[in-house]
This record gives sequence, C-alpha cells and structure tokens, in this order.
Amino acid sequence: MTQICLSLILIKFCTPAAFDGWNGIVPLRSTRTEVQRQLGTPVAACEQTCTYETPNERVTIVYATDPCGPGDQNRWRVLTGTVVTVIVYPAEKPKLKDLKLNLRRFSKTKNPELAGYWVYTNQREGISYEISNTGKVLSVEWFPAAKDDSLNCNQ
Repeated sequence: MTQICLSLILIKFCTPAAFDGWNGIVPLRSTRTEVQRQLGTPVAACEQTCTYETPNERVTIVYATDPCGPGDQNRWRVLTGTVVTVIVYPAEKPKLKDLKLNLRRFSKTKNPELAGYWVYTNQREGISYEISNTGKVLSVEWFPAAKDDSLNCNQ
C-alpha cells in the first residue's frame, strides 16, 4: 500500500501538468469554492491562509483578500477568495531524484532558515520544491507563473 501511495505522489508531482497547479487547483484561476468542493472544509476557521488535510498530504492555500489594496506587496488583480498560492506537504516524502525533473529549468537556493536544505524554483512556471538535507521533498509550492505578471498590482 505504501508503495502505491508513493507512486501516486510521484506521478502527481512529476507530470508536466504539475506546472499547471495541483489537482486542478491553479493560482490566480481557482476559487475558494472550487477548493472546498474538492478538499472539503479547512482544518480550522481561516480567512486568507487555510489548511486542508487529505489522506496523503497537508495542503495550505493562500487566498487573495483585498485586490490591489494598500499594504501587502503580494497583491493580485483577482477577486477576493481566488487562490494565490498552493503548498503541498506530502505524508510520504519522495526523493527529488525520483521526480525526474529537468533541474536545469530551476534555480537552486539555500533555505535561509534550515542549514543543508534547498529550494528549487521555476519562476517561469510558478513552482518550487523544498528539499531536505537527505534529498527528500518536504513541500511543493505552486504560485503565480511569470505569464501572470500582468495581474500583479505592482506591475
């Protein structure tokens, strides 16, 4: 059973569709209603940042609040309740090498908070992988892709 779950996680993270969001949840396209239809209610009451649990992962979703309002630099020209970021923390942590990613498409930076940990980011596609010092994928984050820059309030 564990082998099947790990295979499903790898398929989910490896496919080219991974660049188009997670399980159909796409930053700046999907809404809170669509997320809740798919994932149910969050684990606790929330407004902007909500956490959901599935049998295989913990999912954190950041929603747009006040589009292009004052304050936060990370504002987007989308309706309130639109998904801005999706972060998935898999229960079974695959090795980065098993994902068979073309790492030339990613920039590699040290995690500023954890020595020996790395983040592989593809700004163009809007995806990053946080990797442990043992090479395991701790999380995958989907964020607005470069093609969406025109929706950023700071543009």
